[in-house]
Amino acid sequence: MKLVRRVSAFEFPRAKSGCKIRSTSSLVVLLALLFWYPIHLLAQTETATISGQVTDASQAPVPNAPVVIRNEQTAQEFSVKTGENGNYVSPPLRVSSKYSCGTLIELE
Repeated sequence: MKLVRRVSAFEFPRAKSGCKIRSTSSLVVLLALLFWYPIHLLAQTETATISGQVTDASQAPVPNAPVVIRNEQTAQEFSVKTGENGNYVSPPLRVSSKYSCGTLIELE
């Protein structure tokens, strides 16, 4: 009488090299991570903007006012003008620096 081994529905016969399935799945995961990694790096940025509104003493917006944004570490200055509603937005600035901003308006 021959003994027959029963195989469950959840049990798979092993290949001769027992880790063939694992090495293939590890390779797929590794390739997926390497593919995803550069995309993740592109999502990060090293710049930011400063925005605000210039108003007078009565809280009315001041259009076309010159705004100077100064990098305190390098003394580099950027000039922008406010829009019709007194709002301004700086160009992209390095995040790792300290900035000050101000405006000089002559009152009539």
